[in-house]
Amino acid sequence: EHDKPAPEDATCADGSVCPTEETCCQNEEGGYSCCPYPSAACCSDKLHCCPNGYTCDVEAGLCQSGNDFMAMLAKTPSKPQVNNVACLDGSSCSTGETCCENQEGGYSCCPYESAVCCSDRFHCCPKGYTCDVGIASCIKGSEVLSWASKVSTIPTEEPANDVTCPDQSTCPSGSTCCESQQGQYACCPLPKATCCSDKLHCCPDGYTCDVGAGTCTQGNELLAWFTKQPAMPEPTEINVSCPDGSACPSGETCCKNQQGNYACCPLPKAVCCSDGLHCCPEDYTCDVSAGRCNKGQDTTALFKKHPVKAVAPTLKDVTCPDQSTCPSESTCCEDQEGHYGCCPMPQAVCCSDKLHCCPDGYTCDVEAGRCNMGKNFVKMFAKQPATPAPSMNDIVCPDKSVCPSGQTCCENQQGGYGCCPTQQAVCCSDKLHCCPAGYTCDVSAGACNRGNDIITMLTKQAATPAPADNEAVTCPDQSSCPSGETCCEDQQGGYACCPLPQAVCCSDKLHCCPKDYTCDVSAGRCNKGNEFLAIFSKRPATPKPVESNTVCPDQSSCPSGQTCCENQQGGYGCCPFPSAVCCSDKLHCCPAGYTCDVSAGTCNRGNDIITMLTKQAATPAPADNEAVTCPDQSSCPSGETCCEDQQGGYACCPLPQAVCCSDKLHCCPKDYTCDVSAGRCNKGNEFLAIFSKRPATPKPVESNTVCPDQSSCPSGQTCCQNQQGGYGCCPFPSAVCCSDKLHCCPAGYTCDVSAGTCNRGNDIITMLTKQAATPAPADNEAVTCPDQSSCPSGETCCEDQQGGYACCPLPQAVCCSDKLHCCPKDYTCDVSAGRCNKGNEFLAIFSKRPATPKPVESNTVCPDQSSCPSGQTCCQNQQGGYGCCPFPSAVCCSDKLHCCPGGFTCDVAASRCIKGNDVLSLFSKQPSKPAPEVRAVTCADGSQCQSGMTCCEMEGGVYGCCPLPKAVCCSDKLHCCPHGWECDSGSCTALNSKLTITWFSKVPATKPVPAQSITCPDHSTCSEGSTCCEVGQGKYGCCPTVNAVCCADKVHYCPQNTVCDLVNQKCIGSNNDEPLRMVGH
Repeated sequence: EHDKPAPEDATCADGSVCPTEETCCQNEEGGYSCCPYPSAACCSDKLHCCPNGYTCDVEAGLCQSGNDFMAMLAKTPSKPQVNNVACLDGSSCSTGETCCENQEGGYSCCPYESAVCCSDRFHCCPKGYTCDVGIASCIKGSEVLSWASKVSTIPTEEPANDVTCPDQSTCPSGSTCCESQQGQYACCPLPKATCCSDKLHCCPDGYTCDVGAGTCTQGNELLAWFTKQPAMPEPTEINVSCPDGSACPSGETCCKNQQGNYACCPLPKAVCCSDGLHCCPEDYTCDVSAGRCNKGQDTTALFKKHPVKAVAPTLKDVTCPDQSTCPSESTCCEDQEGHYGCCPMPQAVCCSDKLHCCPDGYTCDVEAGRCNMGKNFVKMFAKQPATPAPSMNDIVCPDKSVCPSGQTCCENQQGGYGCCPTQQAVCCSDKLHCCPAGYTCDVSAGACNRGNDIITMLTKQAATPAPADNEAVTCPDQSSCPSGETCCEDQQGGYACCPLPQAVCCSDKLHCCPKDYTCDVSAGRCNKGNEFLAIFSKRPATPKPVESNTVCPDQSSCPSGQTCCENQQGGYGCCPFPSAVCCSDKLHCCPAGYTCDVSAGTCNRGNDIITMLTKQAATPAPADNEAVTCPDQSSCPSGETCCEDQQGGYACCPLPQAVCCSDKLHCCPKDYTCDVSAGRCNKGNEFLAIFSKRPATPKPVESNTVCPDQSSCPSGQTCCQNQQGGYGCCPFPSAVCCSDKLHCCPAGYTCDVSAGTCNRGNDIITMLTKQAATPAPADNEAVTCPDQSSCPSGETCCEDQQGGYACCPLPQAVCCSDKLHCCPKDYTCDVSAGRCNKGNEFLAIFSKRPATPKPVESNTVCPDQSSCPSGQTCCQNQQGGYGCCPFPSAVCCSDKLHCCPGGFTCDVAASRCIKGNDVLSLFSKQPSKPAPEVRAVTCADGSQCQSGMTCCEMEGGVYGCCPLPKAVCCSDKLHCCPHGWECDSGSCTALNSKLTITWFSKVPATKPVPAQSITCPDHSTCSEGSTCCEVGQGKYGCCPTVNAVCCADKVHYCPQNTVCDLVNQKCIGSNNDEPLRMVGH
């Protein structure tokens, strides 16, 4: 009966009607109810009304007009109008209502005709009013109304035809197809909508998208934008077959991708773009740089291709990256085990906890357990397990390893293959990760990119060896580890097994970590970003069964499956690969198919770059089976290295081609450097405990090599002339003697004296130092020292602190300045540090031992009848007497304190003896032994001279005493010369040589007087001309000089006018110092 309103009915703002003579009043629901009075007053509680002329007193529930009160009237429901208003989404509102967009992207009904829809999408206002969202009211001038809430629309009875999208998917009638981020299409719930550039949202027709603000704009009007919903896939039809046998859904086009395979363009008869990623509609051209498709002035965004897949008519499940499946309209999300679970909605957002998911357009709030979109939120969804993929044939990789069906073989860093858990995956350049088809690898960011779609890179898993082989993992030394484990070098130079595939071998050579982790040996853990695992221990590898070896050109051999490569010594080393490439540095090699980059230390094959491999020592031919011969002809076991020891011989390092450390006690593996102070071997960031050497086996005694001077060198060594004109021994047969007469080189090398090296092409080694030759057996004499003491053959005489000589237990040794220690030849003494230095080499300093005294021989008589030991030389002293120089035929220095060996010259200013390049410290003379006491000599005038002097006439006819026996009296009557010399203008010249000395001054002779004695304080006596000095306990001794200085130690004395220096054991005078003298008893 209400199909058509009666003329007398009142039509309300929402299109409902009230009976005639009634008034429409807004109710609490935002609609209208009927007040049973004409022109009634509608109360603010939206429940009651009052007659015209009354005002509402809501608190009292009364209608008031002056003093007239009546109860408020309750409103009655209005009646809806039958005719509907059609909304844009195909729904409808009742006649007299207005369609307003709601927050879900659809439409609701505002209970006013031609109403104003408010921007919050919940409320509306009558025509002519404006929405004031801040005070939740409708305003028209000074009039303010509460705004109305919208109500649901009436669904359309007859569904209209769906909208077909370019990829043949469909959207509901009244929707718009918009491209999604996946390159397919989704549905905007508005007709003729504007598709936003983020490919997630859309706006009504006539509006523009403001992506930054998340709004739709038309002039000053702002609306929240709309979220697109998934489109319905096209019903399964016959697939389009691609040239490589893959297929694309009907209505799409096969286009070649960047991997050379095929992907699907979601358009029929599409144009495939040259970048292998995009496509354009038919009759369009690709503008890849601008990211668009052009047809005249008509442009559209480029379309992205998606992976090909087999379309099964009976199976519409969603296939996950691990080939498990989820029901249609679900989303695959990775779970905590690295597999996939199913989120029960299309294009869902996978949450970071790997347990939950949220609808498309929402964000996960894991802590709160909800999904947020603006002010809207819903409870998070739990994922369901995916259905495992049915078993299919495995994929065989180029190296015959296999990956599960639906995965992709990708080359790994070891030159083998790993498995990427997606079909037709993109293999990343780091050879560790991969991305799904259609994505590109961003290795630096660890991401897979496809436009705005960014996911975490996938990690490859180890491939399974081919079933036919079923072999263990072979290590470089041909030992083996179980399949799925990794060979890692151990501390002994062999290999052990890490119980992980493609593991990281730690620098301590004891532990390992999973792939993509780094070793933190000090903390005992494996690190990957913020992830930490306990470090893994290695276990022994299985030794390789004995096989026939590879014989090298020099008849040495390498293990089967390895390659002989020439080394720097002209022999051969072993590269641990078959048919390997030998590098030009003769130290390294690369696997077959690679090229050596010696400067970078890498092996290259295209973009595949690995570290160069170090060759190992080859095994000598079995026929010889000889030990390693050291330079001193001692020997070490095969596979070991000879290293010089601290005694100048050789010891054995238990490693092939080892590095010998400077302390001559330890060694390190080849290519490592010695850190003696830290007790370790270093190679980059790798550290090993240093190795100790063991004694070499002495060489059986053989006949020696006799040198031209009849000295001899050990058999197999070479005689080379030394700087002294004799011969030294070079520790090689047929060696090359260097021009410096100190060093030598092996046969075939040339000496580079300035660089201190032996050169043969690019092979450069340090020069060898010659050792002292052994005197001929017939002589077999000890080494005679300058003081005629002796040291054993092969030792060196060095001056000691007492002025004599001691023996250094080294041939041609360097004598240290402290006169206690010595160092080997060519080393320098570092007395303060207690070591011997040679470049970067250091040895502990050597101590000297006493020399053997020379047997007593007849003494040498000096001109003043004092005497020196046999083999020494008399040299005049500053007192006019003689001292003893501890050399035969010595040179007496002009300062009358020092001397030099025969053949040397004195450099008094520098305190040294010089003979060419040979420099020695000056030698101090020792007091001579006084001549035996004889009677005084009586002169012609009756005066007397002391025994051992000569009377010489002086001016005035008197006589003076020349302090020499049988002296020659000079004509100037003032001076004299020794017997056998002649006077020559201020000097004395030897009759049989050109040797000259300063002439002697005469002293006055004395008249004979009775001999008298001096009485000391203890009543003992000393001869006249002596001095009494206390010797302890109140006793006195005699000092044989007048006015002697008695030293405080009561043992020594010094001459008149000098001072005792007990610390330095010297008498300090005005002219020169001399040793302290002993007081006689």
